[in-house]
Amino acid sequence: DGLTTLWVPRNVIVLGPDGSSVYVAFEGKAMIRKVTTGREGALGVEITDGLVGDEQLVASNLDQIKDGARIAVTSQK
Repeated sequence: DGLTTLWVPRNVIVLGPDGSSVYVAFEGKAMIRKVTTGREGALGVEITDGLVGDEQLVASNLDQIKDGARIAVTSQK
């Protein structure tokens, strides 16, 4: 089908009343992004909608971050 499956680690998924989201690092800020999840497997959680695949995701201190909060990016993987 030509589509690449996008997988993210389980620990970057934030579950809220509106469903699943992730924080994307953008211009020194954490921006919340609603995502649609699919399968779960050894690679983590499949993202079927909401991400392109080149975003840098926030993976730590998720319980302390708010949308638009300033963050320091310490690693790019």
